[in-house]
Amino acid sequence: MPIFRRKKKEQEIEPPPNSIGIVGFKGGVGKTTIAVELSFLLARRGMTPSLIDWDPYNARATLRIMGKGWETECGAWNYVAGECDENANLPLKVKVRREEGGKPLELFLVPPTRRYGEVTDAILEALGNPNFPGRAERANVLAKRAAAIGDILFNDFQVPSWMGLQAFKEIVNVTSRWLIVVVDHMPQSFKQTEHLAKTLFPGKLLALIINRVPSALLSNPQESKDIMLRVKDLQHKIGAKVIAIVPFDAALYDHSTRSGPVLASASKDPSKIRSLRILNRLLNVIIDEATETV
Repeated sequence: MPIFRRKKKEQEIEPPPNSIGIVGFKGGVGKTTIAVELSFLLARRGMTPSLIDWDPYNARATLRIMGKGWETECGAWNYVAGECDENANLPLKVKVRREEGGKPLELFLVPPTRRYGEVTDAILEALGNPNFPGRAERANVLAKRAAAIGDILFNDFQVPSWMGLQAFKEIVNVTSRWLIVVVDHMPQSFKQTEHLAKTLFPGKLLALIINRVPSALLSNPQESKDIMLRVKDLQHKIGAKVIAIVPFDAALYDHSTRSGPVLASASKDPSKIRSLRILNRLLNVIIDEATETV
């Protein structure tokens, strides 16, 4: 009599317990700004953040921190595409001066590629092939290595349409225990976020950030009330634990993170101060969740 064996269920790859992914389903909503500012706020508390930049085309997080002149032994996507030795040196230890007379902030940064704009054929294959071999496993190893040397790992993800949806879902799930989803205040963005968040990442959403909200809207009682009602509704639908509404803030997007001092006018901008206070309160929730089992 033939013996039929049940096919073993594929073992789920667990992300690092202290890992937070920052995602969004539309370009220009400020995902990278949130990732970088949360990293620096964490560093100001005396903790050490790790940050992985998953944007091989624009590398916005790496550019804001280091400018275009970086070169590393192995970038995040080089590693995921299998182009690097298993023992390659990945995270760069970076010191960034953020304000006049301020103490330099330290973080570990993993750029997306070896050099700016160097997207190889293997990386393109890893981005687009729904069945790229070993992609999830290598991404998980990379995340665990970065998470082990920092107190909290932040993963800054690109817009999902730039890579295959399967690759996006895979990379996010194996590198990030919790997710922060960033959206602007436009109704169409809310609809898109509701659909994709519920479809791709049910049960993983820690926070919903409504970013780039013009201060004029927040100061108008009726507009502010309408925005809050829509935000609460979206929070309920996607299951986010907390929400934060951040005013539009051009100063928050300055380029002074590149090891130079922040301009006094930018650092004292009321909108920026308010935005950072909101993110600092959100950071309390992030620290509680990300360090709970570490």
